[in-house]
Amino acid sequence: MVRRTMILAAYDIVDRITERYIKRCENKPCETRWTLLRFIKRKIFDEHSSATTPRNFMSIIDVILSRKGFLPLGASEHKAITERGLGHPVTVNTVYLQVRNWLEGRRDEVNFTNLYSIFLIKYESLSGMLYIGRYAYLIFIPGLQDYHSHLCFSLTGVSRENKKRVKELSQAYGLEFWGGPSQPVLYRRVKPPISADEVTSFINDVTEFFEDTGYPEI
Repeated sequence: MVRRTMILAAYDIVDRITERYIKRCENKPCETRWTLLRFIKRKIFDEHSSATTPRNFMSIIDVILSRKGFLPLGASEHKAITERGLGHPVTVNTVYLQVRNWLEGRRDEVNFTNLYSIFLIKYESLSGMLYIGRYAYLIFIPGLQDYHSHLCFSLTGVSRENKKRVKELSQAYGLEFWGGPSQPVLYRRVKPPISADEVTSFINDVTEFFEDTGYPEI
């Protein structure tokens, strides 16, 4: 048997997951919230296009990065995607400081128009990458700890029974999964604006899922 594999970067995985929602929005009206944070002319917050709010964004960062296993805010591994593009991410710390200064009135503008998403790194007790981004998606990619790295997914030897089992288990935790049963990428779309409580609940459910099923084979 020829072993077929698929090698994807973090943002490729995100695109595979979110493209189904985007297609649904082409056929019927839906709340797109196509960016995480949008500032018109870099000064005016656009709540109708944003999946969260500036204050919620800061709270999410404060709460999640204080959890055990996550790298601290200043770590360069945490990446943020703005209009600079996928190939030129900035650090989450840079964006955090921009938003904080805008909120506190120290500056009347930020240095970006659209913050599309952030990737936060968890290095222990189930290592991986937490995506928080456009269309109000939360995604956990186990085993991936570098925005520029790739994961290899096997496309052969996956039984329907195993796939069904992982699907049912993920649904029991209010999650959906993408990928293979041995490397499930877990995700959830939440109602915007995304809050720290919702991200916390997602991380807790992801952790419990893997504690119940066993850690993925990376």
